[in-house]
Amino acid sequence: MRIVLDSGMKKELSEREMLKLDAKLREIPELVSWSYSASTGELILDFGDAEDEKMLRRINDWKDKAKAVKVLLFEFLGIIKEWESA
Repeated sequence: MRIVLDSGMKKELSEREMLKLDAKLREIPELVSWSYSASTGELILDFGDAEDEKMLRRINDWKDKAKAVKVLLFEFLGIIKEWESA
Protein backbone atom coordinates (compact mmCIF):
# COMPACT_ATOMS: atom_id res chain seq x y z
CA MET A 1 0.00 0.00 0.00
CA ARG A 2 1.27 3.43 -0.94
CA ILE A 3 -0.15 6.76 0.12
CA VAL A 4 0.73 9.95 -1.76
CA LEU A 5 0.33 13.08 0.36
CA ASP A 6 0.65 16.79 -0.32
CA SER A 7 3.28 17.89 2.19
CA GLY A 8 2.23 21.53 1.88
CA MET A 9 5.75 22.58 0.94
CA LYS A 10 7.68 22.65 -2.30
CA LYS A 11 11.31 23.16 -1.37
CA GLU A 12 14.58 21.36 -1.14
CA LEU A 13 15.03 20.10 2.39
CA SER A 14 18.33 20.54 4.15
CA GLU A 15 20.09 17.48 5.52
CA ARG A 16 18.89 18.40 8.99
CA GLU A 17 15.27 18.77 7.79
CA MET A 18 15.47 15.41 5.99
CA LEU A 19 16.80 13.70 9.11
CA LYS A 20 14.06 15.28 11.22
CA LEU A 21 11.37 14.19 8.73
CA ASP A 22 12.85 10.70 8.57
CA ALA A 23 12.85 10.40 12.37
CA LYS A 24 9.21 11.52 12.53
CA LEU A 25 8.09 9.12 9.79
CA ARG A 26 10.00 6.21 11.35
CA GLU A 27 7.63 6.54 14.31
CA ILE A 28 5.07 4.81 12.05
CA PRO A 29 5.93 1.14 12.69
CA GLU A 30 4.26 -0.17 9.50
CA LEU A 31 6.20 2.19 7.21
CA VAL A 32 8.60 0.41 4.85
CA SER A 33 10.01 3.42 3.01
CA TRP A 34 9.22 6.98 2.01
CA SER A 35 10.21 9.59 -0.54
CA TYR A 36 9.76 13.33 -0.95
CA SER A 37 9.65 15.41 -4.12
CA ALA A 38 10.79 19.00 -3.71
CA SER A 39 9.33 19.98 -7.09
CA THR A 40 5.79 18.73 -6.37
CA GLY A 41 5.76 18.68 -2.58
CA GLU A 42 4.54 15.08 -2.68
CA LEU A 43 5.40 12.82 0.21
CA ILE A 44 5.02 9.14 -0.65
CA LEU A 45 4.63 6.66 2.18
CA ASP A 46 5.12 3.00 1.26
CA PHE A 47 3.70 0.44 3.64
CA GLY A 48 4.50 -2.59 1.49
CA ASP A 49 2.31 -5.57 0.75
CA ALA A 50 1.84 -6.54 4.41
CA GLU A 51 -0.68 -3.74 4.97
CA ASP A 52 -2.56 -4.70 1.79
CA GLU A 53 -2.74 -8.28 3.03
CA LYS A 54 -4.00 -7.18 6.45
CA MET A 55 -6.81 -5.17 4.86
CA LEU A 56 -7.76 -8.02 2.53
CA ARG A 57 -7.91 -10.42 5.50
CA ARG A 58 -10.14 -8.02 7.43
CA ILE A 59 -12.50 -7.55 4.48
CA ASN A 60 -12.72 -11.30 3.92
CA ASP A 61 -13.29 -11.84 7.64
CA TRP A 62 -16.19 -9.38 7.57
CA LYS A 63 -17.57 -11.15 4.47
CA ASP A 64 -17.37 -14.50 6.25
CA LYS A 65 -19.02 -13.13 9.41
CA ALA A 66 -21.85 -11.79 7.26
CA LYS A 67 -22.09 -15.23 5.61
CA ALA A 68 -21.83 -13.57 2.21
CA VAL A 69 -20.74 -15.32 -0.97
CA LYS A 70 -18.31 -12.68 -2.26
CA VAL A 71 -17.26 -9.06 -1.95
CA LEU A 72 -18.62 -6.91 -4.77
CA LEU A 73 -17.38 -3.44 -3.94
CA PHE A 74 -15.06 -1.66 -1.53
CA GLU A 75 -15.54 2.03 -0.74
CA PHE A 76 -13.19 4.13 1.36
CA LEU A 77 -13.89 7.82 1.91
CA GLY A 78 -15.89 7.98 -1.29
CA ILE A 79 -13.29 6.13 -3.34
CA ILE A 80 -14.82 3.01 -4.83
CA LYS A 81 -12.74 -0.04 -5.71
CA GLU A 82 -14.55 -2.75 -7.62
CA TRP A 83 -13.61 -6.12 -6.27
CA GLU A 84 -11.79 -8.47 -8.62
CA SER A 85 -12.50 -12.06 -7.79
CA ALA A 86 -9.62 -14.49 -7.98
